[in-house]
Amino acid sequence: MDIDEIIEKYEKSVLVNIDKENVIKIIEFLKCQNCDFLEDIIENYLDLFTFDFNNFVFKFNKLNKKYNEKFLEEASFDMNKFEEFYN
Repeated sequence: MDIDEIIEKYEKSVLVNIDKENVIKIIEFLKCQNCDFLEDIIENYLDLFTFDFNNFVFKFNKLNKKYNEKFLEEASFDMNKFEEFYN
């Protein structure tokens, strides 16, 4: 999937709220968590990157605790788990 296809999936309000520096911080955080499906997250959950970095980390840690420190492992099998960020 190319960038135009990704952009077409999202409302303009999501796209204008993306802060490049914040996205970079979240991507680096996920890399440090050994996330090996970043492209899938960006493609399917780009709006996660509109969360403030600190709020994203807080929600991630909360979900990671819920899933016994295996949130990314669980999410790699069922990406719908990322919907829990919005609760």
